[in-house]
Amino acid sequence: MINDPENIAKVTIDKDVPYVNTGDYINQIIDLADIYEYDKVPYGMSGIAAIMHEIVEQYEKSKHGTPIGSAGRWDKNQGGILQDENSDFNKDHANAVKVQNKIDNTDRTQGDIIDINSGRKYIMFYIDQTNNKVVGITEQKKGNQFTPQKTEIKTDKDGYYDLGVNRFDDRGNPQFIRARFKLKNGKPIK
Repeated sequence: MINDPENIAKVTIDKDVPYVNTGDYINQIIDLADIYEYDKVPYGMSGIAAIMHEIVEQYEKSKHGTPIGSAGRWDKNQGGILQDENSDFNKDHANAVKVQNKIDNTDRTQGDIIDINSGRKYIMFYIDQTNNKVVGITEQKKGNQFTPQKTEIKTDKDGYYDLGVNRFDDRGNPQFIRARFKLKNGKPIK
């Protein structure tokens, strides 16, 4: 998948890493205990896609020459690395999400997400195009362990998903985006 003798993705693979949910971009760690969680439910993101996501992020990071322990470049006037859509992290993360989506035939959205139908909150959701499902991801905290957990998001009585996403625009301003849709053959329709 990656054949580049100039740039190498360096990562530490461990299990039950404190304060890490799946991967840590800055410290270049993959938590296998979290990776295993993705395969407990047969839809949404798979464990192999989660591993490839983390490896692609680190490969992209290596192309900047960013050392372990650094988040790379970002405009500090935008706030943190997540608010600057042109930060090294956001660019590397976007490339990793593309690979992950290709592996699992999903479409991932990340942010502070609420299922308006149920009131449940998620850190991301996937449209699983193969299984025609919408899957929400929550982050479970047990002590200093963060573990991802998948839940199939249900439609309302008319067959609609109704999701709201809190995110930041390109200037770092908060915005709320609402999406009400049905799925047909794994694709959202109005």
